[in-house]
Amino acid sequence: MKPGSRSTRAEYASRACAGILLVAGWLVLGYGLRYSPSDAAAIDELEGGGSFGVAFGLTLPYYAMALGMIPIGLAALFPRFRDLQPLTVAIVSAGLFGVWALNWRDVYGVLLELPVFAVATVWLLLASGAALLVARKAQATLTPERSSPP
Repeated sequence: MKPGSRSTRAEYASRACAGILLVAGWLVLGYGLRYSPSDAAAIDELEGGGSFGVAFGLTLPYYAMALGMIPIGLAALFPRFRDLQPLTVAIVSAGLFGVWALNWRDVYGVLLELPVFAVATVWLLLASGAALLVARKAQATLTPERSSPP
């Protein structure tokens, strides 16, 4: 493949699109986690005071994973980032975190009602699925076509 060939540009566009979808989905999930209205009576029942359980159970893992998700997603925008394994692992991890977060329960086993967070999690799952498909398209354009033997 030549540097300016069509398949190289298609591979770069697919990879960049997957990185953008990953970062956008992750940021929307953070917005939903931060600004979702919650049931004040349920949160006040926690012994740690206020939203300690939510902060420790959801927010801390979100920020810890963001340390890897956002740089990997942004690195996909650079033409020299040709390795798709970190991007694929980040996309799958984001999807698994979204599923885990939708089923997360507080200390008392109560499923929290965070409507904006639930919508953001569904958006993250859709964006992760789309990003995975786009990353697979990029992988398909990366692998050279094999010619059949004469």
